[in-house]
Amino acid sequence: MKKIIFLVILLLLFPSCFKRGLERPPKIANIKIYFSSQIDIPAELISLISKSKKSIHLACYEISLPSVVKALSKARERKIDVKVITDRGKSALMHHKFIIIDGEIVWTGSFNLTPGAAYQDDNNVIIINSSQLAENFEAKFKNMWEGNYYSSLKPPYSIVKIHPHLTPPPFPHLLSSPLEGEEGKERGINNIKIETYFSPNGGCEEAIIKRIKKAKKSIYFATFVFTNRKIANAIVKKFNEGIKVKGIMEREGLSPYCRYWLFKDIKADVKWDNNFYLLHHKFFIIDDKILITGSYNPTRGAEEKNEENILILESPEICSIYQDEFERLW
Repeated sequence: MKKIIFLVILLLLFPSCFKRGLERPPKIANIKIYFSSQIDIPAELISLISKSKKSIHLACYEISLPSVVKALSKARERKIDVKVITDRGKSALMHHKFIIIDGEIVWTGSFNLTPGAAYQDDNNVIIINSSQLAENFEAKFKNMWEGNYYSSLKPPYSIVKIHPHLTPPPFPHLLSSPLEGEEGKERGINNIKIETYFSPNGGCEEAIIKRIKKAKKSIYFATFVFTNRKIANAIVKKFNEGIKVKGIMEREGLSPYCRYWLFKDIKADVKWDNNFYLLHHKFFIIDDKILITGSYNPTRGAEEKNEENILILESPEICSIYQDEFERLW
């Protein structure tokens, strides 16, 4: 009994010492992917902040990590242009979790800057070194910074193509080694196409449904809340056509509008998450080659009211990394 009490105290005092999972995900040049089960994400962010050269533009629903706040303060002392937007407590949420560093690096995903997100909940972060992608996010940030919250910024945003082995990025501290195969040899990586969408009413729902309708083999998803009827119906239709559907949902997302029971009724393979805390992911994997991730839960609020973002990436290599996380959760 004393050992159990001792372990509980350690967990409360030093949560980062009890990461739940596996080794770090494989690396792809110009892109990093982190899961909260595998790595101390705040430490990685603080490292990026400390190496910033000119600007940090941050839009995040919640910010309560003292270490990150301190790092941002130090950046301001270095005369870095630090701008922060967070939620204002309105019925429509500023629900983003993105950061743009030096106009070159984009950090996004499901990760709020809170201790719970870092050390208890299941979250993902994707960091992409691309000035073109940064321009897309800077346009949204500028729109909000000027007070234009909840206004539609519709596509077209620039479609970004990452060429992992052609042009070294200008920030070596972000450059990851190429993805490696079983024998340590470089595994071939095709150009990675990335599309950007923002809410409200900026095309997120339409883009997700478009990818679902084109599914030929499988649809996997891990979502905190799932109430969007149109997206759910698109998945049901593909399931009825024989497409494999497998999903994990957070039990705290249960409501009269939750689509869990819709999927159960058609015998789709869905389950509640097992994490004592929260499954906070918001990602889809389609046909092992299309990844959709960001701050956007498939809900009506996310589509019509909130400030949200998604990335759609065409990359079997990236999908395989997220698939590993899905299987761990399963």
